[in-house]
Amino acid sequence: MDYQSTRKRNYMKDKNHCRAPRANQAFTRLELAVVLATLGLLAAIALPVLAGGKTHSEQAMCFSNLRQIGHAFHLWASDHGDRNTWLTPLSEGGTFGTQNILKNRAFFQMGSISNELVTPRNLVCPADRDVTDARMMATDFSNNNPNGGFFRPGFQDRALSYTISLHSFYEVPRSILSSDRNIRGDGMDSACFTGVGSAQAIYVPHPDVDVVWTNSIHIGTGNVLFNDGSVEHLSSFGLQQAVRAANPGNLRNLHYLAPF
Repeated sequence: MDYQSTRKRNYMKDKNHCRAPRANQAFTRLELAVVLATLGLLAAIALPVLAGGKTHSEQAMCFSNLRQIGHAFHLWASDHGDRNTWLTPLSEGGTFGTQNILKNRAFFQMGSISNELVTPRNLVCPADRDVTDARMMATDFSNNNPNGGFFRPGFQDRALSYTISLHSFYEVPRSILSSDRNIRGDGMDSACFTGVGSAQAIYVPHPDVDVVWTNSIHIGTGNVLFNDGSVEHLSSFGLQQAVRAANPGNLRNLHYLAPF
């Protein structure tokens, strides 16, 4: 036998000798079960963490939205005697005294500061996109854009996640200006001294009776915008305390408009 043949035969012998048996290369059923159990455990740990991260992100965006809303109201009020639009006469650019029946709707009062807000995207909380009566984000403040005009029927209140508090005064910095829409108040009053009708009411002496956050957006909590421009994330108890502290002029009721 020549040298080359002998070398090739020895190489093949060494290669076969080093190859692991097929049975040792495959997963056993026990090993596969352990791997699957480990993956399931990791998924169970990771999903709540990821969900919690999404929740915090949505709350941060909601905070930012309300701050933008507060800033817009402050800009408008600084040019109108430190009054909000529903307290400013129609002759001076406000909505007080208007005969437009839409004055009883939250979107109408919020839309009165559209020049200061620039975009209606700040009016929808990301956590409010997929809950009951989910929101539709408008792209502009027109009434003729079928794909996202804020004032167009089909958007309007559906393009808004936040309330309008009618008893908000700049001389009372801790009076409530706006909040997440998931407030359950005491009921509805026929009219408010601002001339706005069909407003939700909070009975100030005892706000802890019925005034709570519902679970529809931030799971039993919510965000409140005060007239000093600050925003706070509150429990239902915190909301009740804020209502008591924000009572300007010892009003019996606080009125607010909530989007449908």
